[in-house]
Amino acid sequence: YQRRVRGVRRVELLEARRIAGGIVPALVTTTAAVAGLQTLELFKWATRPASDARERYANSFLSLALPFVAQVEPTPPEERTLDLAELGRVTCWTRLRCDGGMTLRAFIDWLDERYDVEVSMVAAGALVLYTSFSAGHRQRLTQTIEAIYAQLAPSDTPHSQVELDVQAESEDGDDVELPVIDYICKY
Repeated sequence: YQRRVRGVRRVELLEARRIAGGIVPALVTTTAAVAGLQTLELFKWATRPASDARERYANSFLSLALPFVAQVEPTPPEERTLDLAELGRVTCWTRLRCDGGMTLRAFIDWLDERYDVEVSMVAAGALVLYTSFSAGHRQRLTQTIEAIYAQLAPSDTPHSQVELDVQAESEDGDDVELPVIDYICKY
């Protein structure tokens, strides 16, 4: 059935064995090479001191067709400077933390007081919790973020944390790219 659905031509038994005979050794060889590289990384990690944090890890590239193996040290994440109170230099790994139990209005005010920004949108992944230009979202300002998230993403298990992406503007009207905010839920 699968052969007909996918449009694969019918072959004789010996031809099928010939095709599989080329695939299986390649699969085994690649698996063995990757396992060997992982073992080398484990030995490096276990034998080097913690002070060489970045040197303890390596990105490995492997091509059995060429043959080619290369290892490079990972580069540090790109840093950018935010002219916001207490943030300074941030990377893609920088996160802000906010204790939950807040209404959406209180959360927006918290961001305004702390970072002097005007919030235009609050999202959790693909779920938009609030946009300043939507009249329907203004009624959510009195609800807690936990309640709004529960409405938009119903689940039997309450979430202990929600990652919020916030779009905001400075007083000058410039877009401010805030780090992800870990909102710790309180029920």
